[in-house]
Amino acid sequence: AWTDLTYLLHAAHVSWRYYVVKGSQPDCEDDAMFCRLVKQSASTPGIWNPLPWFDTVVQDRQLSNVAPFQGFLRAAKRGTLPAVSWITPTQSVSDHPPALVTSGQAYVTGIVNAVMRSKDWGSTAIFLAWDDWGGFYDHVVPPHVDAQGYGLRVPGLVISPYAKRGAVVHTNYSQLNVMRTIEQILGLPPMNQEDMTAEPMSDVFTDKPDLTPYTAVPSTIALTETNPQPTAQAATAAAAAPAAAAVPTTAVVQAAWAAWSAKQDWSTEDMVNMDQGNRDTWYAGNGFSRPYPGDAKVLLPDEVPGASDAPAPTAAAGGTDK
Repeated sequence: AWTDLTYLLHAAHVSWRYYVVKGSQPDCEDDAMFCRLVKQSASTPGIWNPLPWFDTVVQDRQLSNVAPFQGFLRAAKRGTLPAVSWITPTQSVSDHPPALVTSGQAYVTGIVNAVMRSKDWGSTAIFLAWDDWGGFYDHVVPPHVDAQGYGLRVPGLVISPYAKRGAVVHTNYSQLNVMRTIEQILGLPPMNQEDMTAEPMSDVFTDKPDLTPYTAVPSTIALTETNPQPTAQAATAAAAAPAAAAVPTTAVVQAAWAAWSAKQDWSTEDMVNMDQGNRDTWYAGNGFSRPYPGDAKVLLPDEVPGASDAPAPTAAAGGTDK
């Protein structure tokens, strides 16, 4: 056994729950992209629900704290959320292939909205993190900190009345900083020297809460919508765009990217030119009218530096895991 955060919470008489969405495990145990689905629930231990295997959880009679996700929604509605909640998804909303990213976004939005509408909102901080970078390229080399080192960057969001509204914090943080922040908020001792030396995320928060009401805007785009297949007319217009006009119309840009997308091999990872793929995803989410970060204008596929109409070569061994 080792000291974990649930033991510290129990010892300090601080309430906690680990909520599990019923369905199937988001990950393959061998890190493969596809595998036979493994059932998941609050009562089935696994790589995404390891607490039933923890000696302290069993010995301290805390197994009932590993609970179904519906219990979280009920507690949020009643304003009776525990002091600390973990929420682990099922495969279909986990952002892991072959799940739709949009399904994961809708799932997370639902959780955040449920908490924001709760009586508990005024004293809540939501830490939203991803377990890896999704297999996408990152041009920034992780800083060297120890023998284990950091992995590639992942998004991290703090959602709270006490979070600095609209702020982008450029401090290098890891999961250890999240743990240290939770320990500081609740007055808990550190688990070990790793979190003891981690800095709390103080530059994320302010001491003046913003309880401004909000309105959740539902998505107007179907979760299953993809780039349209190019018609002969649209493909012709896209091909003629550079000569016909210096600034192509949104329809021409969309048609050009649809034509490029139709030529790609989307059946497996690492088969698409990443610079073009990133822009294709960005443009699709921004109406094909907003330039990709760092670009002066919206680019056609063949205007992207290093552009290629053909699928990329098969990735070398040791490539991305998602």
